[in-house]
Amino acid sequence: SKTRTMSKFSFEQRIEQCREFEEENGHMFINTAGKGFGKWVWDMRNNKKKGTLGKAKRAQLDAIGFCWELPPKGAKTDALIAWGKKYGLLVKYQQEMGHCNIRNMPRELAAWSKEQREDFAAGHLKKSDDRYSKLNKLGFGFFGDTKEGLDDDESTTTNKRQRLAELEEENQRLHKKIKKLEAHISVLKDDGEGCCNV
Repeated sequence: SKTRTMSKFSFEQRIEQCREFEEENGHMFINTAGKGFGKWVWDMRNNKKKGTLGKAKRAQLDAIGFCWELPPKGAKTDALIAWGKKYGLLVKYQQEMGHCNIRNMPRELAAWSKEQREDFAAGHLKKSDDRYSKLNKLGFGFFGDTKEGLDDDESTTTNKRQRLAELEEENQRLHKKIKKLEAHISVLKDDGEGCCNV
């Protein structure tokens, strides 16, 4: 009975549930209320405090960024949870649409996406930040110029055109070099044939 309930999910399955929770919520502040998954999380935290959690299990939980202690209540924690909710919506959008480059709709998510780009441009969202790595993993366009074509400003468009022109020039130069090499190889082949036929 109790043993059967405890062994219903393997440790690996619980790890996967932690990953799914983070994907949906953007954080791992897992509430331990209730039974099942919440109770398991409480057990893991409690076992670590008592020193009875095995090293291998602890290493696996550390590797996924398991939250050993819930952060204190306050504005900072509330902001992280609010960010996580929006991130969860973005994950769902990406799964449904195949990208996360939102133009105008859904409006709330589009506004939030714009905020992330502005934070990144202003240096508030750094590449070392956990939020950056989560968004980047989803394929989020921090510059608004990913393949789905978010609206570019004029300077971005000009830079793209310049870069395209540079690449075209480079391509032409390489093409000429290849032609010269092909001609040189052809001459060498002809010389070789003449030599062998003497």
